[in-house]
Amino acid sequence: MIKAGIIGATGYAGAELVRILTTHPKAEIAAISSVSFEGKAISEVYPAFYKLNDMVCEDADSVVEKSDVIFAALPHGLSQELAQKCFDKNKIFIDLGADFRLESEEEYKQWYGGEYINKQLHADSVYALPELFRENIKGKKTIANPGCYTTGVPLALAPAVKNGLVETKGIIADCKSGVTGAGRGLSQGTHYPDLNTRTRLRLTDTHPKLSRRSRTLQERVLRLHSFRIFCL
Repeated sequence: MIKAGIIGATGYAGAELVRILTTHPKAEIAAISSVSFEGKAISEVYPAFYKLNDMVCEDADSVVEKSDVIFAALPHGLSQELAQKCFDKNKIFIDLGADFRLESEEEYKQWYGGEYINKQLHADSVYALPELFRENIKGKKTIANPGCYTTGVPLALAPAVKNGLVETKGIIADCKSGVTGAGRGLSQGTHYPDLNTRTRLRLTDTHPKLSRRSRTLQERVLRLHSFRIFCL
């Protein structure tokens, strides 16, 4: 059994990982962590886990020590040091955030206001879309999990493009997602009265989610001549 750990287990993505891994036939959860709910059981935060998973949230270092594979479900800017710790201990690190999704440090500075702590660690990481790049992922220790649109759009288009079913010039992807994609943090933009029965523009093709690595998926893998994406 693979010993998996989840850092940031009480966020929406982290909780979904808890749900999936709790019943996974080839993995067991070794430890979970949460800054906001350290010392509390995951079932206290999410009652749906009651008697299914009552693990207590620890700190991030404990998760790294107890696990072979570490998932980080954290806001951008918080994963790089954890990734380095895992790399130094020869453990696999899978980042659900944005810290390892961009090839260009300049783009990372532009969109997230940070710098690459270890440039070689970023160079050795892999943008992991297994349906298209499974062979590239094997053997890698630092893995960037793609975001929602940059998973859904290429996977939806790839079969159609490969089989010549669509024109590859001028494709428009009109995408919509639920508000949980913004995380558990509160803001005016996620306030129920402002969102109920409405849609609002979230990002266009200038957003980092659609920067170099995702553009590579669209342009090289799908061989698109013209591509625009608008997300709500």
